[in-house]
Amino acid sequence: MTGLQKEEIQRKVIKCMPWILLYEFFQVFNENVFNLITPDLTQEFNVTPSTVSLIVTLGKLFFGIAAIVFTALSDVVSIRKLLLFTCFVFPVVTLLGFFSQHSFTLLIVFRALFAITIAAPLALQVMVAIKYFDKLTAAKYFGYNTAIFQLASAAGHLFGGYITEYLHWNVTFLIPLVTLIGVPIIYKNMPKDESKRGSFDYIYC
Repeated sequence: MTGLQKEEIQRKVIKCMPWILLYEFFQVFNENVFNLITPDLTQEFNVTPSTVSLIVTLGKLFFGIAAIVFTALSDVVSIRKLLLFTCFVFPVVTLLGFFSQHSFTLLIVFRALFAITIAAPLALQVMVAIKYFDKLTAAKYFGYNTAIFQLASAAGHLFGGYITEYLHWNVTFLIPLVTLIGVPIIYKNMPKDESKRGSFDYIYC
């Protein structure tokens, strides 16, 4: 690969990075909102506090498992395909999650699916930075990662109160649909790296 080709790939990946990082924002934002509104959900669904805590607990559990799985899959499946999986499936999950207000079971299911589908870009963003950028540029994106985490935490607490007061908690599922804007950008610019031959280590996962 020539220097010009490498620079062209880097320019394309740079266009994708803000949209990949945006998924982290909504993962942290969503989690903080649900942390804030769980007391209201206890009353709305008439369940115990320990039961309603499953919304956050299972979300974290499935996110952790999915992140490990996607990281392991990146050894045999191209990063582009894994990211596009999230691009196309995640909006469907969030839209369906909006209609879970009448069933606590559905809310648990869609919170788990939310965590699973959003795990891919969060797990792979570090690998993308390391693969396509020099050390200094990659470190810059690691800094953005930390900044977005802090910003999303603050926004989750700020807007979580607003949502609780003036709207309904299920709106939290609709807000991440803004990620649809970035789908064409990731589809067009993310390099088409080839899938590698190998085996998926189930024991590792």
